[in-house]
Amino acid sequence: MKRLRGEGKHAKRDVRPKSRMSKIGDTIATTLVTLQHEIKKPAPPPPAMPNSDGILWQRLENMTLTTDQKLMVGTFLAHKDQKGMRGFLSGSAEVTFQSWVFKFLSDAGL
Repeated sequence: MKRLRGEGKHAKRDVRPKSRMSKIGDTIATTLVTLQHEIKKPAPPPPAMPNSDGILWQRLENMTLTTDQKLMVGTFLAHKDQKGMRGFLSGSAEVTFQSWVFKFLSDAGL
């Protein structure tokens, strides 16, 4: 029995090096696949906004005052009518904040 021509013969492998354009095409294809996978991922959650009142209380805590003085200033600023003042002091410079605290305490007679 005769063997068919295509049977049993292995196809010759192309041993020529890839062309430069072929390598660039492979790189582009790989990059596109990577981007496609990145796009499918859900967006990261937005960063948490810091509580401006928390920053204000931390600044008050860092001042060299007695506990009673800190409580007096904190109680005054914590009142719901003082929201505007808390916002102003949260965004103010450290010198302005400390000046306001010392003026508040001197007006209170302490």
